[in-house]
Amino acid sequence: MKKIAVIFTSFGPLVNNFKKILNDTLEDCELICIADDSLIRDVMRTGAPDENVEKRTFLHIESAIAAGAQLVVIACSSVGQVAQAADAKYSVPVIRIDDAMAMRAVAAGGKVGVIASLETTIEPTVKLLRQKAEAAGKDVEIISRVAQGAYQALGSGDPETHDRLVTEAAEQLAKETDVILLAQGSMARLDEPLNKVIPVPVLTSPKSCALAVREMLKSL
Repeated sequence: MKKIAVIFTSFGPLVNNFKKILNDTLEDCELICIADDSLIRDVMRTGAPDENVEKRTFLHIESAIAAGAQLVVIACSSVGQVAQAADAKYSVPVIRIDDAMAMRAVAAGGKVGVIASLETTIEPTVKLLRQKAEAAGKDVEIISRVAQGAYQALGSGDPETHDRLVTEAAEQLAKETDVILLAQGSMARLDEPLNKVIPVPVLTSPKSCALAVREMLKSL
């Protein structure tokens, strides 16, 4: 049986949602889940992952590898860039949850919209999109929006307000883009609802990541 580990930076709805998606997508695979919400709180304070956040994330990765993980997913866009350093450091693949989604977004159109509920997610997501575009030999225009107050609403137990704010941002961004990327995995709950009402494709990270993991596991 293959083992994969997922490192979360919150105890929010993404945890159970991503676990379900992985369990539904993968066959004969054991999940190891590690959650540390102090990581995202520190990133929000500093504006970006610092050396301390990277060190603690590495410790979680090492714990997962010690538990037998053959692949590790960093399930937080705000600390996703740590995955690149970790992938070069450790003997098992370390990927970020939004890698596959970013590749799909670049392939989908020349104008890519990014919606985040945290300001700290915008910069690493835009950077990732530019990397994928460069690798694909494409020129893309990236337009980003922060759904102000959405993250706080979800954290305070008000998912309705979260969903309304993200939907409003998507409706506006759809007027300017060919495809919209929801940068936070916690927004994945809006995948189907938004794709029913928004005139451009809306991409979320958990489903794209799960499919990518399934392919990667075939070679491990």
